[in-house]
Amino acid sequence: MWNDEFLRAFVDKKTGTIKFQLYAIIPYTDSTWRFYNGATYLTPNGPVAANVDVIDRDVDCTGSSTFGGCSYTEQVAFDVPADVIQRLADAYGTDAAHHIWLFKFSAHSGSEYSDGIIPAEAKGLLEAMQVHGINTAAVAGNSHDAVPTATSTPSGSPPAHPAIGVTAIPTPLPVANMLKVNGGLMVITVTPGSPADHAGLKPGDVITKYADQSVNAVADLQSAVNATSSGSTVQLSVQRGNAASKISVKY
Repeated sequence: MWNDEFLRAFVDKKTGTIKFQLYAIIPYTDSTWRFYNGATYLTPNGPVAANVDVIDRDVDCTGSSTFGGCSYTEQVAFDVPADVIQRLADAYGTDAAHHIWLFKFSAHSGSEYSDGIIPAEAKGLLEAMQVHGINTAAVAGNSHDAVPTATSTPSGSPPAHPAIGVTAIPTPLPVANMLKVNGGLMVITVTPGSPADHAGLKPGDVITKYADQSVNAVADLQSAVNATSSGSTVQLSVQRGNAASKISVKY
């Protein structure tokens, strides 16, 4: 895979202590290293800063004349509190199952890399641990507040903004090169019955603009959707295969 983000767990077999991490493989083409050294993630009380562990770095300059720079890959991780994992897992099988837990890595160069994890990934991790005989009861004993996702709202409250109904990731560089797009977000899933579904968005589509705003990170799309009023119609710039088009999304 060109890039990837996943949850992992470390278990101390002597004490039973469990530590969770978010692991990210971040590739990019540039003239020098970006050095990702900071992270933030979303909680019910707002963003929280985290220390970053540098796992590995790699560079390949054999294609620099073609791509305009060397291909860099940084593998980094940060610790995630158990209650964040449990809240995310608890959202699986509910109306929030398609929502995204957001995180962001910040680089010494000033660059940022944002993405998200869906509830199924946290649920799957805890179930896999149980299959291997690991007691996750201590994790389950933590608070069960509403999962902090891109579109969740406090229990009993009306939605503060509409949801577009997609999960997406920053467009992998090989896909961007093939489609001849500069960044954008590649749609991974479309929620049935959502505004995106009614508009005709499909997995594999690359959203390059929301209205007139470029979207190159999950946080870009989240912010744009948050600023949209219910009842509005927004035009998206979408690349589908070799064809660029405009798709109107009605909330």
